[in-house]
Amino acid sequence: MRSEVRCLREQISQLKEKESCLVKENALLREKCKRLPQLPSAASKGVPPFGTRPTY
Repeated sequence: MRSEVRCLREQISQLKEKESCLVKENALLREKCKRLPQLPSAASKGVPPFGTRPTY
């Protein structure tokens, strides 16, 4: 039982480290995306949203 608890605590610790890395990576990617020029959205091109039927 104690070894299971120890194993779970190690997994939690590893996941917290991974979460921290992902949060940092996400922040970097958000900053990178802010600097990119905005592309026109699909709606402004007249493309219907996914899953809707076109009206002809």
